Amino acid sequence: MNHAKAAKTILVDCAERGVVVFDTTSLRTVFAGESPAAFRRLVDALTEAGVLIRVVKGVYIGATAKRTVGMRFGGKLIGAIRPGCVSYLSLEYALAEWGSISQLPQRWTLMTTGRRGEFHTPAGTLEFTHTKRDPMEILGRTSLDERLGLRLAHPDLALEDLRRTRRNVHLVDMEDHAEIVAEFREANRQVEAKL
Repeated sequence: MNHAKAAKTILVDCAERGVVVFDTTSLRTVFAGESPAAFRRLVDALTEAGVLIRVVKGVYIGATAKRTVGMRFGGKLIGAIRPGCVSYLSLEYALAEWGSISQLPQRWTLMTTGRRGEFHTPAGTLEFTHTKRDPMEILGRTSLDERLGLRLAHPDLALEDLRRTRRNVHLVDMEDHAEIVAEFREANRQVEAKL
C-alpha cells in the first residue's frame, strides 16, 4: 500500500472516531514515523490529492470529514484556527440564535481574544472579530452550547458586541430583544435562587 492510500485509511479511521480537524502537530502525531522532510512532502501530496483539505495555514480537515460537517465540526474547526484564544459566537449569529434577529446569518460571527480574520471553510464562513474583553468576563457572560461545542454570548452581550464593533443594529428587533434579555435574566435569577 502506498503512502497516500495508507494515509487515507488512517484519516478515514480518525473520521469514524470523530477526529476530523487536524493541526500540524496532531498530523505529526498521526504520521509519527516520517522524518520532518518526508512529513512535509506527505502533507503536501495528501493536500494535492484531495485527501486533506487545507483550511488555513497549519489547519486541515480530512476529505472524509465532508460527510460529517455540521455544527460540532464547526466548533472543532474554530478551536483549531484560534488555539489558545477565547472565542465565542456573538454579534448577528448569537442574536439570531436568541431570536432578536429573524434572519439567519450567512456566516458564523465570532468574537475572539485573538486576531480578527475571515475564513471560508467546509463548515461555512467564519468571521472573527477581536475583543479586548477579559477572558473571565467572557466566561461569565457566555454559556457553553453543547449542540455547537462553542460558547454562545448571552443576549445582552451579543448586542453590546454589535454596538462596540459599530455594526449595523437595524436587523435587531429592540422590543423583542428587551423581552428576551428580561426573560433570560429572570431564568438566571430562578436558577441562582435554587442553588
